[in-house]
Amino acid sequence: MPEQIEETLKSFEKIDKVLGTMLLNSVGKILAKTVTQNNQMENNWEQEIFNCLHLGEQLGTLLQLGKLTQSYLEYPDLNFTSETIKDKQDEIKLLIIISQEGVNLGRIRMEIRKVKKILEEITL
Repeated sequence: MPEQIEETLKSFEKIDKVLGTMLLNSVGKILAKTVTQNNQMENNWEQEIFNCLHLGEQLGTLLQLGKLTQSYLEYPDLNFTSETIKDKQDEIKLLIIISQEGVNLGRIRMEIRKVKKILEEITL
């Protein structure tokens, strides 16, 4: 993983209760992954998470809401926040932040705004 992407994804580590991050391409293949704590992220759930978020995209299309830009899934012990990113070559990537219950979502969203601009400039 290019150093700039790794640094960018690791910026979420400063947020308490963030467990890790992933950057997926438009078909769900992992481009980069960071684990900030020893946790369940050792499991390979990338495709399942991608499929779930893809359903949200399909719902938006069905309801004529346009493209999905951000989503949030909350479970008793784990949360998934995702952001759609379009790079300079118009390729879609999906940034996913995995966190624990009680994470400060406002801080995650602020950090997403910062890193989104960086990730839009990086070509993989």
